[in-house]
Amino acid sequence: NLQFDQKIFLKIVKDLPEEQQTIIRLKFFEDFTNSEIASMTGKTEGSIRVLQHRALTKLKELIEIFKQNQSQ
Repeated sequence: NLQFDQKIFLKIVKDLPEEQQTIIRLKFFEDFTNSEIASMTGKTEGSIRVLQHRALTKLKELIEIFKQNQSQ
């Protein structure tokens, strides 16, 4: 059920720190480039890449935790 999965994903994204949520939203939901995000946030592109990497790593962890909780 795709709609259900999207709701779960959006809930999990909200468990990220606010700055990481913003980067994920701008990059993957609003399709901005790292350069555009850097310009909008006043950060360097390198900083945006690091934040994005940390957010994606944390999202993977949160999804695994969610899946483990669902299988119990």
